Amino acid sequence: MKNTAAIILAGGEGTRFNDGKPSKKPKVLYEVSGKPLISYSLKVLEGIGVEEVIIVVGYKGEEIRSALGNKYKYGIQKRPFGTGDATLSGLEKLSKESQNVMVLYGGDIYSEEILKSTLDTHQKENAKLTFVTVMIDNPTGFGRIVRNESGAVKSIVEEKVTTKDQKKIKEINDGCYIFEREWLIKNINLLSASKIKEYFLTDLVEIAVNNKDKVSTFTLSDPKDWVGVDSFEDIEKAEKMFKGD
Repeated sequence: MKNTAAIILAGGEGTRFNDGKPSKKPKVLYEVSGKPLISYSLKVLEGIGVEEVIIVVGYKGEEIRSALGNKYKYGIQKRPFGTGDATLSGLEKLSKESQNVMVLYGGDIYSEEILKSTLDTHQKENAKLTFVTVMIDNPTGFGRIVRNESGAVKSIVEEKVTTKDQKKIKEINDGCYIFEREWLIKNINLLSASKIKEYFLTDLVEIAVNNKDKVSTFTLSDPKDWVGVDSFEDIEKAEKMFKGD
C-alpha cells in the first residue's frame, strides 16, 4: 500500500491509568499479553503494507522514541490541544507520495482484515473521508455517530460535548479514519476550537458533510473486532479476548 501512509496518535497522558492524573509512563507503552499497546498497530500496518508511519508523541515522548527506535518518523504535539492538533503535527512529517492517510489511536487494536476492509471501502466509494463505527451497549466515553433520517452521517459528536439525547446513541466512533491526503491537508486548518479548547479531528466529518464531500463508514459486525485500551480494566479484557476466554 505505497499510496497510504499512517499517523498514530500516541501523545495521551493516560490519566485513566492513574486516577485522573498523568500516568507514570506513556499510555501506549502499557502492555497487553507482554507487548506494548502501540506494537499491535505497528504490526498490523506493516502486515497490510503501509510503508510510511508517523507516530505523534507528546507526554513522555522520549520514552516512546526510545522504546520504538528510529524505524519510524515522529511528530511532536507540544501542547494537548486535541486530536485535530495532533494529526496536524503528524501531517508536517508526511512525505508527498501518499494519496491516503490513515489515522489511528496508539491504544487501539485492530486486525489486518478490518483495516484492509476499511481501506477498500474508502477506495471503492471514492470517499474523501472514511471512518470505522461499531454498535455497543454502553457507549459512555465515546463519540456518537449522528445520522439523518435516511441513515447518512451528519456528524460525530464527542462525549465531552454530547447533548442528553445524543448520549443515548449506541453507534460510536472507534477512532480509525482514512482521509484523502489532499482533502485532509486542505480542511484540517478549518477546525475550530471546541468549548473545551480542543480541536477535534471528528469535526472534519461535519465539514465534509457541509461541503457535500463523500463520507463513508465501515461498521464492524462484531464489537470484538476492535479493542480500545484506556485503563487497567481494558487491559484485562483485551488479554482475555486474546486468550479466547
